[in-house]
Amino acid sequence: MSYDITAPATQSSTYYLARAETTAGNEKIDWYLLAFKALLNEGQLEQADVLSFRLSSMAMSPSQSAEWQLNRARLLDMQGKPQAALAGLNFQTGWRLPTSQLIRYHLLRAELNETLENPLQAVIERSQADSLIQDPVARHDNIDKTWLSLAKLNGAQLHSLQSSSDPVARGWAELMGLRYNMAPRLTSFSRQSTTGWRPTQIIRQTSTCRRSLKPFRHWISLSLPALLSCCHLPSVLPTKGRLSATVYASTVR
Repeated sequence: MSYDITAPATQSSTYYLARAETTAGNEKIDWYLLAFKALLNEGQLEQADVLSFRLSSMAMSPSQSAEWQLNRARLLDMQGKPQAALAGLNFQTGWRLPTSQLIRYHLLRAELNETLENPLQAVIERSQADSLIQDPVARHDNIDKTWLSLAKLNGAQLHSLQSSSDPVARGWAELMGLRYNMAPRLTSFSRQSTTGWRPTQIIRQTSTCRRSLKPFRHWISLSLPALLSCCHLPSVLPTKGRLSATVYASTVR
């Protein structure tokens, strides 16, 4: 049987544990890691805790260590310990890991920071995941959640994001600034006519936006109040230069 320790567990924990008992070395660790996932899926947290402790004393490869960290963090979070879960997620810079593990690492750290009401760090983690995610649906979901966390930043946090070493995070900070700058402009349109108004007016007057109107079909259907309250406001903002990475997913439906 072929298996992938980074993939979801598809068998029962009993099956994986039985396979572990008939193997040794790295293969035994692999089966234990899959059993660990299965135990979490089954809600058997006490047994998962015991197995996690057993794995912690084994000599694991970087990929195995990463998988153990990810699942131990899931366990701690399920036990109501998000702070401990976050503290235990520390991939080493020298580890050569599959992209799927790196994506899960950043997204799980983002989710834990969101639970702990730390939107700034959540934005940073999701920005780092953005360049790794290839699936359009997953990337769009990540962008949506990034924007929700951005909306929770205060002035000091936004300023901090602007000085980030991550160009995607800096782009998000600039988009937030553009959002705030455009709010009065949108309000002025609302004073002229709130009935039947469509964001096509803004799109056509944004000289740096060179795309056709097709990507904005979602926006053209919105009324002004809906646009002002929507999380996808970057769709009507410039899409060239360093902002392009942070706008792309919001303009594709």
